[in-house]
Amino acid sequence: MPSVSPRPLCKILFPQFAFSPAAEFRADHKLTYTDCFAAALAVHRKASLVTSDQDFATVEKKIDILWTTA
Repeated sequence: MPSVSPRPLCKILFPQFAFSPAAEFRADHKLTYTDCFAAALAVHRKASLVTSDQDFATVEKKIDILWTTA
């Protein structure tokens, strides 16, 4: 498991065109709304999603996930 150093939190404006992918995650994978926005933002930014939330296992083939322990 890769090591992840703590980062400060920052406010991110969610791009309007990313609402559709977020809605698709909600419809196809039954993720919570906040998880859908996190997944859609990761796709939009071509970024890895760092989480310990096992709900994201359903989208592991669509986004890169770095699993952590809680």
